[in-house]
This record gives sequence, structure tokens and C-alpha cells, in this order.
Amino acid sequence: MPAASGLLASLSMDPSEPRCGVTRPTMGSNVLLTKTGLSKSKKLHCSADLPEDHAYGLAKARDPEGAREVSMSWQYHEANPDSQPGPNFVAMNKGAAMTRREEFEEAHEKIEPMSTRASVGHAMNSAKAVEAQREPFKLKKFGKVTSKVSTRR
Repeated sequence: MPAASGLLASLSMDPSEPRCGVTRPTMGSNVLLTKTGLSKSKKLHCSADLPEDHAYGLAKARDPEGAREVSMSWQYHEANPDSQPGPNFVAMNKGAAMTRREEFEEAHEKIEPMSTRASVGHAMNSAKAVEAQREPFKLKKFGKVTSKVSTRR
């Protein structure tokens, strides 16, 4: 047992802490295995000694003009007097919709709407639509179908 306690002392591990298993000499230098005290950070276990003011990463040069100087001397944007406004897409779309509208209406007013629309896949509805186009003057009175056109033979 004295050899084990000497090994723990050389690893700078706390001997009062319960430890199960084998204790190796590399356990004191492994960053993942070392435990820290309450509210303390882990110590660096690197072979090279670093200076106190060492910082990891790239140190950027600070801008001499800080936030106070920028906000106290605010520069407003001045519009370029030579710049032209972009295209007005709303007006272009409205003009395109109104172009030659009257000519279109005159050319297409001769189309008569169907009185009965045929559904897709229903032959009965298409037959009714054809019949309705042939005899548009039929009237229904009290469940009977009568015709205004005289049918003399």
C-alpha cells in the first residue's frame, strides 16, 4: 500500500478521494481525466510554458473610431441627383392588361356560353348538353316538358 500512496502523491491527485482501478502516471497530465475544484478552471497541461498574457487565436487591430465617435458624428445618406428611378412594374402590368381590351371583347362577344356544362367522364351529362343546345326553347311546366315551337308533320 505505501507504493500506491506514493504514486498518488506523485500524480498530484487527492488521496482522500475514493479511486477504483489502476492509477497510471499519465492520469495526472491527461486534461480529460483531471478534476477541478469548485468554481475553478482546469489548468493547462502543456509541455511548453506560455506567458501570462497569451491569447489563443488571431489578435485583430482595433478600429480607432469607436461606437461613441460613430454615433456622435452620424452621416446622413444623400441621394444621387443623377440617378433615375427604376421601372414601375405595377403601372406596366396594369397597362399590359388594358392594352387592346376593347378589341378582344368585340371579337369574342359572339361566343355563346353553354347552358349545361358536361362533367368529365359522364356521357349522360354530355348528351344533355348537346340536347340543350339543339332545343333551347323548351320550358318545364309542372313537371311536363313543353315546347314553344310547333311541331307539324
